[in-house]
Amino acid sequence: MSGVATAIFAALAEEGVEFEPTPFSASLRTVDQVAAALAMPPSRIVKALLVEVDGGPPLVVGIPGDRQLDLEILSSALPAAAPRLAKRSAIGEIAGVP
Repeated sequence: MSGVATAIFAALAEEGVEFEPTPFSASLRTVDQVAAALAMPPSRIVKALLVEVDGGPPLVVGIPGDRQLDLEILSSALPAAAPRLAKRSAIGEIAGVP
């Protein structure tokens, strides 16, 4: 399990959120693929998106698998930040995984 996953699980537990981590093949790339493999609707899957913000550390944002992240709404919740999805090439470096 990655350091990012460990941090997400710890944050959820701290907030009292019930969850069940379910491992799946790394070859599955989309929420729909994971949902089909686990025989559950995409709404039951939480996808973690890495977001970069100006002048701050990167954020991990968890949203239901059947939703899209609205960066404008996220921006309104962050003081003086311009959030943007991390570029695929930067994700491994930011998340600390190869």
